[in-house]
Amino acid sequence: MQPHIDPPVAKKAAGLQRRLPGESRSVNKVGRGGTQDPFGRHEPTFELAIDAVPSEVSKVRHQSKTWLKRSCHMPCERVESVALIVSELLTNAVLHGAGGRRVFFRTSVPEPGILRLEIDSSTPTTPPAPQTADDLDESGRGLFLVDVLVGELGGQWGFSPDGAVAWCHIAMHNEVLSGSA
Repeated sequence: MQPHIDPPVAKKAAGLQRRLPGESRSVNKVGRGGTQDPFGRHEPTFELAIDAVPSEVSKVRHQSKTWLKRSCHMPCERVESVALIVSELLTNAVLHGAGGRRVFFRTSVPEPGILRLEIDSSTPTTPPAPQTADDLDESGRGLFLVDVLVGELGGQWGFSPDGAVAWCHIAMHNEVLSGSA
């Protein structure tokens, strides 16, 4: 399974509320709640803006796990896999993207039963691809793990055309998304 390029994500990412540099808190809740669809149903969302430092990743992973369990009612076994995906994509953005600035994390449920993750490093680059690492390498497996986990969950993932936003669609339960291999 190879990552996909998601043209609409650039427009969606532009809608993220960005925090100004130098804000006092390292993890800022941009928003928690959601929007209503045309039928009046509530679409849960969860957004954070974090400083681009590795220590922030575990905080986001923990908060996203709580949100997935409580707001989305995602089964625990799927939550653990999604949390690892979040962790790997955020770590990639922090280490290879944000250039010491902020990283924006957003989850939403754009349609019933579908989770969308977005990680915006605000750093345009060539969209990366999963690589294989040698046995003794200490890093270089993150996108490979994302690819395997998203595949096991029957989802899709990729990057915006400018490489600044990683995105992922995953079924909330055990369904396979159409177009997934």
